[in-house]
Amino acid sequence: IDFGTGAAVPQYQDLTFKTDFKTDKAGKFSFWGIGGLSYVALLEKDKKAGQDLYGYSARDTYFRSDVGVTGLSHTYLFKNNAYIRSTVGASIQYNNIIADRIDTAFKTFENKKPEYRNTTRNIIYSANSVYNKKINSRNFMNVGVFYDFYNTLLVDSIDNMFGVNTFETLRDYKGNSSMVRSFVQWQHKFNNDLTLNSGLSSQYFFLNSKYSIEPRLGLRYAMGSKQSLSIGGGMHSQLQPMYVYFASKTNTVTWERIETNKELDFTRAIHAVLAYDNSFTANFRLKTEFYYQYIYSAPVHTFSSAFSVLNLGAEFNSPNMVDLESKGEGYNYGMELTLEKFYSKGYYFLLTSSLFESKYKASDGKLRNTAFNGNYVFNALGGKEFKLGERAVLSLDIRATYAGGKRYVPIDLAASIAVGDEVRDWTQAYVKKYPDYFRMDVKPGFKLNTKRLTHEWSVDIQNVTRHDNIFQETYDLVSKRIKTDYQLKFFVIPQYRILF
Repeated sequence: IDFGTGAAVPQYQDLTFKTDFKTDKAGKFSFWGIGGLSYVALLEKDKKAGQDLYGYSARDTYFRSDVGVTGLSHTYLFKNNAYIRSTVGASIQYNNIIADRIDTAFKTFENKKPEYRNTTRNIIYSANSVYNKKINSRNFMNVGVFYDFYNTLLVDSIDNMFGVNTFETLRDYKGNSSMVRSFVQWQHKFNNDLTLNSGLSSQYFFLNSKYSIEPRLGLRYAMGSKQSLSIGGGMHSQLQPMYVYFASKTNTVTWERIETNKELDFTRAIHAVLAYDNSFTANFRLKTEFYYQYIYSAPVHTFSSAFSVLNLGAEFNSPNMVDLESKGEGYNYGMELTLEKFYSKGYYFLLTSSLFESKYKASDGKLRNTAFNGNYVFNALGGKEFKLGERAVLSLDIRATYAGGKRYVPIDLAASIAVGDEVRDWTQAYVKKYPDYFRMDVKPGFKLNTKRLTHEWSVDIQNVTRHDNIFQETYDLVSKRIKTDYQLKFFVIPQYRILF
């Protein structure tokens, strides 16, 4: 089966579990966990033309990614319309990347040199507790405290010179940090139609003593039993990705590595939303939402450039961006429309549309599209069941997506040829976008109920129309041309499941 990685076969395994047990006096306990291991090697000698979704030109790359989360939750009911839920847990994420550059001057895949090494491990120990209290028929409140302790290892280096002892350290951090968060929320019902939700949230990051205090407010007015109008607003903030804090460079005076981003603030935002909800029949619902989000304190360069942390996540790589300060801005606004038919009479459907604008301003002061500004997304899904006697059911589900193309930074072909590596033209950052994205999936299924078991067969046929959707453009070191990689053109996932 072609997974889009040519001859490279991804290897993976996973495990999930959850157990619940109740006691007469101590409350309810839940013990749960989820974990997964994965590995893939993308080798230049095994690549197939036009079928290597994740491989990069003239490189052998090895990826390993392991993740695990486990925890114990406890819920205790009080006699005065209150309960408390507490959780302790731990999570670990481990990633290892090895990349070797093939020397294209030789006609052999064995002549290669180390280019990039990365080892990342992040262990988080967490504890939280939330107290919920119904004061009376009109007032409800909850209070919560969350604590996370981070044990982090970030080590990576790169060799752009391909010489002897020319590796440059990008990050070399091993240490601990933590964050505490708390909130209080109060809900008040003025009457059966008007409800107020108010709250205050706070967080403190011990690594650099940054903190935030965030008020939030929401009001909902019910216009009869089927319609409602809601308005809300508030302040929100979040940490930077951990690898951003520990990016480093060489001090030209002392020749020591210095971490330049440790004092970065939270990325902060002010949200406002207006929503209208109409359940015009028992099985149909229409929802419209308008929103605006102003973002500030986003990390950008201390010198003039087009870089902003707001665009991280659009690509697979994690660049070593040093000399950052929390002075970037951005905004998002748009509307969303949802029409939903709940399952009844053997069928259901869901139609959603989103029209939006997403902009950012980096240290050069220019207003640009973000990497995520596709401007529109339309989704449709639905399904129908056909009963075949008393025990058998035949089903058909269809899902389709049409979205604006992905924004990108174009490749400067002349500069790439001159330096022998890919060079992007950041003066044209996110001006252009790839052609619009379209995909349709079809999933026929059959279910048979027997006396003790239920058998389910299904075939998920993805991108049934074989539409060409661009994944990325890259510079090919061998042909010295811009190469276009496409997403999976056609993919089939059969499934057989037994329920007992």
